[in-house]
Amino acid sequence: MEKKLVAMMMALAVTAMSAEIGIVRDGKPLAVIVQGRTEKCTTLAVEVLQECVEMSTGVRLEVVRPKALASLSKETTRIVVGECTYANEHGVFRERLPLEEYRIEAKGNAIFLYGHDKELPNGVTTGAPGMIHPTMDFRRYSPATAWAVTAFLDRFAGVRFLWPGKLGTYCPKRQNLSVPDGFSFQGRPRYEKRHIWFNMSTNQEVWDATNRYFMLHQQGTRIDTAFMHHFDSWWDMFSETKPEVIALSPEGKRDYWNRTRNAKMCLSNPETQEQVVELWRKDGCPDMWSLCPNDGLGFCTCSGCRAMDSEETRKASAEDVWNAKVNLSRRYVLFWNSVIERMRKENQKVRVCVLGYGPYKLLPEGTKLEPALLAAVVPADFDVRGIGMQQWDSWVRTGATLELRPNWLNTFFFAPYLPLRQTADFMAKSRPNSIGYEHDCFYGCWPAQGLYCYMIVRMAAREELSVDDVVDEYVAAFGKGATAIRKWIRYWEDYTDRLRGGVAEESEVKKEGLYDQICASDKRIRPNALYGCWDSLHLSYPEEVMKPAYDCLDEARQAIGDLDSDAAARVEFLRDGMTHVDLMRKTLGLFWKAPAGRSPEFMQAFNELFVWRTAKERDFVLNRHHIMYNEFSRNIRIVPRNADGTPQKADVYDKVWKNKK
Repeated sequence: MEKKLVAMMMALAVTAMSAEIGIVRDGKPLAVIVQGRTEKCTTLAVEVLQECVEMSTGVRLEVVRPKALASLSKETTRIVVGECTYANEHGVFRERLPLEEYRIEAKGNAIFLYGHDKELPNGVTTGAPGMIHPTMDFRRYSPATAWAVTAFLDRFAGVRFLWPGKLGTYCPKRQNLSVPDGFSFQGRPRYEKRHIWFNMSTNQEVWDATNRYFMLHQQGTRIDTAFMHHFDSWWDMFSETKPEVIALSPEGKRDYWNRTRNAKMCLSNPETQEQVVELWRKDGCPDMWSLCPNDGLGFCTCSGCRAMDSEETRKASAEDVWNAKVNLSRRYVLFWNSVIERMRKENQKVRVCVLGYGPYKLLPEGTKLEPALLAAVVPADFDVRGIGMQQWDSWVRTGATLELRPNWLNTFFFAPYLPLRQTADFMAKSRPNSIGYEHDCFYGCWPAQGLYCYMIVRMAAREELSVDDVVDEYVAAFGKGATAIRKWIRYWEDYTDRLRGGVAEESEVKKEGLYDQICASDKRIRPNALYGCWDSLHLSYPEEVMKPAYDCLDEARQAIGDLDSDAAARVEFLRDGMTHVDLMRKTLGLFWKAPAGRSPEFMQAFNELFVWRTAKERDFVLNRHHIMYNEFSRNIRIVPRNADGTPQKADVYDKVWKNKK
């Protein structure tokens, strides 16, 4: 009886083994990688597959071309990446897949990983700032074949791309790797457009790895859009020749607010519409056109534009209109609909891109927009019970095509600020009415907000995952320190709930949180999130707030010990993110002691911060260029002053600091 049982168990084991297509067994290679084509998307897919299998198993699989298959033994597993004759002979055809769709097929002794890639190296990219990456930019490429590889690594090897670089790539160690024979999976990004904005860094390797990270997380697009500020150059073009198209100030001048690229238009003037349509005609009447107003204040106060406003807005002062303290959506809806109607007479396919932004982000009940309008809505906050969702819903009711375009990542972007659950809830609730998202803007502070970014891209690709699932994936990379890192995350989630208050895109959004109290206690703090986060840093993230988080990291490091160098390095990575906050707080605190900003102590602290940032940029702790350019261009009080006490500007950053070693 016992012998029979052993025989049955052995038979079951053989059956189970034969039902698997082996890749690595007991640390030995059973497979080769077959690179179908040599295009960039396929090459990326092969590189990622080879690297991650080696990091996981210690085995570096050989890469061969299809013509070498004839010399391989029949027992060798073929992992075929991309389209090739061999794949076609086995019934695998990329043409059967829609754009951006990818497949995994396992049969016999072959595993096919392929997808319908998009390669547009010379395409026009709009809607996301920053320089185009010189080799593969995720705004121009959709490497669907690489997504087949990452889906394979996700499901069968547990690989997680937590942040850019080798340390951020978590590949659980294993002796064996295989795929069930007959396994098949097909996927495609739900959203037509998936963008998290980021900018180039002063370190080429950092820029390369960051761009690659977003590509592997299915960031890209299969729809052409034109979300850019259409009127940036209008002041230069028309302020002298056609000044009547420029907004009228409360003082009766055709003027702009702050800088010429912020100039607004006189929407009631027929010549403004005529110039928009004429510029569109000169460009060949394209199917997609931008009508996005410029950033900032300075809205037209002429009688014609005010007559386009709602009855309530017409009661406001000219100063309140100019400074966007009232709802101006009605004038923009009338303008957009009128322009679209004119364009459609010449091109029935035309679609117009606009922003739901600033004083035109909340639309009155009953507003209707032309179906040809595509709107990127910028909700003020991320609370599904708050004004941000009210703004989103007001656009949903118009019947326009929408994408979500929040500024949430701008808020305390350099600090552990983690509104994970609120953001996930908002994105889930907006998903049925959205073609995608563009998040402005990620500054490369991966230790501080990498989990936030990872959650957004991960849950967009895998909708069935919860926030807790994502956190589980993240903390697993810390080995025996996972429990303490989970505590660290929970601590910052709780503190974010306490802090967030009015931290939103607009200063008037109030929820009586800690941040609001800080702003109320010190009038020098500018409450807009783009400025106030820097201004209030020494009060928002004081030493007593940081200490419990440091204690969590100490606990994680002690639990890890000396046997897991990668997990230990990841703890120090998080510590670097907090050290950055400490150095910024020290520098800002010295500014507030001597607001002229040129004391020897301040300059010493600023130089220490600069040197530290330069050293840590290559470790993905921050994007030095992106952070410092914004600090100088936005008049942030953490930057040095000139001899006359005025803040150094972006031109000083470009000339003095940008390339300084």
